[in-house]
Amino acid sequence: MVPVWVGKNKRAVGLLRVSSKGQDGNTSKRTQIKAIKEYCRKHGLVLVKVIEITESAKDADLRDKYQAAHEWANRSDIRHRVYYILDREARNLTDTESAEKDVRRDKYVLHYVAEDKVLHRDSPDTDFLMRDYQAVNNKHYSRALSTKVRTATKQKAEDGDFPGRWTPLGYKHQKRKDKRGHEKRRGSIIVVSDKRDVEQVQREFELRAEMFADDPKRVRSLADIRERIIMEGLVPPDKIKTYHTSTIHRRLTNKFYDCRFDWNDIEYPGNQPRFISQEVFWRVQETFGIRNPYQKKSDGIFGGGWLKCAVCGCHVVYDPKDKVLKNGDEVTYHHYHCTNGKKMHATSAGMRVHEEKLWEQFSEAVGQISITEDFAKQILDAINETHLKAQTAIKREMEGFRSGLADLEDEEDRIYTDYRKGVLDEDGHNRQVAKVREQRQEFTRQLELANLKISNEGMMTVKTTLELATNAKLLWNRRTPVERKTMLCKLLSNQVLDGSTVRYEMKKPFRILSEMASNLEWRRERDSNSRAVLPAAPLARECLRPLGHLSGEVVPK
Repeated sequence: MVPVWVGKNKRAVGLLRVSSKGQDGNTSKRTQIKAIKEYCRKHGLVLVKVIEITESAKDADLRDKYQAAHEWANRSDIRHRVYYILDREARNLTDTESAEKDVRRDKYVLHYVAEDKVLHRDSPDTDFLMRDYQAVNNKHYSRALSTKVRTATKQKAEDGDFPGRWTPLGYKHQKRKDKRGHEKRRGSIIVVSDKRDVEQVQREFELRAEMFADDPKRVRSLADIRERIIMEGLVPPDKIKTYHTSTIHRRLTNKFYDCRFDWNDIEYPGNQPRFISQEVFWRVQETFGIRNPYQKKSDGIFGGGWLKCAVCGCHVVYDPKDKVLKNGDEVTYHHYHCTNGKKMHATSAGMRVHEEKLWEQFSEAVGQISITEDFAKQILDAINETHLKAQTAIKREMEGFRSGLADLEDEEDRIYTDYRKGVLDEDGHNRQVAKVREQRQEFTRQLELANLKISNEGMMTVKTTLELATNAKLLWNRRTPVERKTMLCKLLSNQVLDGSTVRYEMKKPFRILSEMASNLEWRRERDSNSRAVLPAAPLARECLRPLGHLSGEVVPK
């Protein structure tokens, strides 16, 4: 006997709900679909469609997909709404009461597969009462779960671990493991293994932070940064269309790269590893009019560990002294000295140095790399010759890769022909095809690397280096103290204070430029040997390092 609630209209829709996209594709969904189909077959219902709803059921005002599914079923004259279990329908009392009114008006019939329960117009009040009890229990479960999640995520944020799901480019979540190798619930944020993602972010910050020789206040536009990043091959071809200037702006102003994050409108210090230096990060923020509220004014321009003691290795600290002159004026003397944390200095005599003397000594480094425009042109001409030969060598290598790919296509066709003729059995065919495809993948990878190397990235580095060296003195004289220090960071490394004397090492390729500038006989006369420019090779090798192995005659190893 057919139950009275079936009626003439046997059309049914299965409604599956998961709370988030993270639950898509899990085993429980497949289980629900299988059970709903079996239930409809058992009770003679015609299952028209299964609708998957990915949204939370705890708030009736935010259930757009749930409402849309019911509106579609009403328009399609579908009488039976089949859920796997009650809490898949709703976890709020508003939707529960609204659905009861619809059922009482005989708009549709509700089915719950797991309980094998049906609610229709003539169902007894006790059935609706039990449904209300379950709805209240589900509502309380949802409320308790929300409180638990809020408490856990707040504690995680206070511990410095980012609780959010999505991380900016260059970072990803990694599950922590216990001693037995089992994954813990709490994970950590790490830098991704894909170096191209990290290099893209670093390059975006570097380009924005660059100083221009002709106008120190001018910064590189976001559109220019986008063009340079694409030209340098740091964005995969399939992602160029979605690589917008707005994306670059959001990334450049994202405090996550400064090891901070916001959670529920509160800022927390993060434990994520840093791959954008704090100095570069705040230099970029200044270009957007954002000042650093965390900067310690007491560090001075050379404090904070930037300068170390040559004797003991301790930090050199800023120690200003205020003095009132006889005329009543107040004067601040900006002094620096070693902290002497290791107690290696018996006395502090001769250890204090005035900031002006430090500037005088650092200005000598700028003078060492300063070159004339004519001298810069000679260097650029020499390196251009190296660059062209390197690109020619790369193109020859690329032709070899393309030829190899074509040969592999023919080889795979031959293997298939042998298989069809019975010369090869199925196992032999599969092994040989797998080997050929592995070789093809390697050739493709090598061809992609060659395409990246043939870019003008190295020449851009050369031109930027020469531009800085040509205008070094002019830049230095026009810069503020903070900008001067930024310039020193580009030029110097391992800077130490030996008593009152500054010592440092010049970074490559500026050290090479300094050596070349001090020796005007750096190149051979072109008349005697118009082909080779080997004395410029050290600078070329440093700037064109990615191309060096392909042009041994010009850039020797």
